[in-house]
Amino acid sequence: MTAQRESKARATKARAARPEPDLEALESGLREALPELQVLDAEVELEGDARAELVGVDTLGHLVLVLVVDGDDEACVPQALDALAFGRTNAELLARHLASPRLQPGLPPRVVLVAQSFSALVKSRLAPLAGREADLFELRTLRSRAGENAYLIPAAAPDAAPAAVRAVGPEVLVGRLPAQRRKVAERLVASMQRMDEELDLTVAGNRLVWHLGDDVVAWLELEKDGLRGSIPPDHEPLVVSGGADVDSFVGAAMGRYAALLSGPEADAGTRGAGADGDEETTEVALGEEGILTAEEIEAFRD
Repeated sequence: MTAQRESKARATKARAARPEPDLEALESGLREALPELQVLDAEVELEGDARAELVGVDTLGHLVLVLVVDGDDEACVPQALDALAFGRTNAELLARHLASPRLQPGLPPRVVLVAQSFSALVKSRLAPLAGREADLFELRTLRSRAGENAYLIPAAAPDAAPAAVRAVGPEVLVGRLPAQRRKVAERLVASMQRMDEELDLTVAGNRLVWHLGDDVVAWLELEKDGLRGSIPPDHEPLVVSGGADVDSFVGAAMGRYAALLSGPEADAGTRGAGADGDEETTEVALGEEGILTAEEIEAFRD
């Protein structure tokens, strides 16, 4: 049997075994469990008979495929892998179909699996993906006199619980780093926060994400082997290992920040600028100490 036929057979079996989900209840539960997710479409056909009940984008620009599965059936493991493969292979097509300016087809997709429950074996097999490429949630329904509500409860393996990371603040996440890397991250965070008091810093998995309103200005991923960031809209990887890298990162972020203040056309002009941005942007973004003072920022915004 070919890989395509195997994938189709798995999807057909899974669809027959699972109940048809209440999409409104599912979306409501997702809004609470994953506030960073923006739902863009529903009932999107994938490979063969597979289907994503909901499709959306997270704050970083990753495509997110939401699948309702039978969590007691090991078939949901290859289902998740098939969905991720479909998202990678059809990234550009899906970006055109979904037409979201936030969606970045160059970033790897994520999958959210929702089930009534997940067996220990399934959670163990999906643990390597949990918190990065996959999130597992168990659907719970609470009924009372006030009404009926659906809730999604994180169901990742104990050694990969992404919900615990989401619950911490940026300072806690940075504090877990080795000493030298922590100093670099702390300097970067301080520099970014001086950019604008309206710049919000949130945690998404192992990433720090800076927002200006609904738009992502920059993100920094805190990996075990180093710090890696990116600036929309190109999302070219930026390795941050020392003070010079911090200044380059903040300069590129300032270019994105300025483009957002100026409007969509200016934002498009930042594409391809690279880590250092163009000469004019870097001059504006970096002062003698590598960051702007509050007074300089206020003058720049005016």
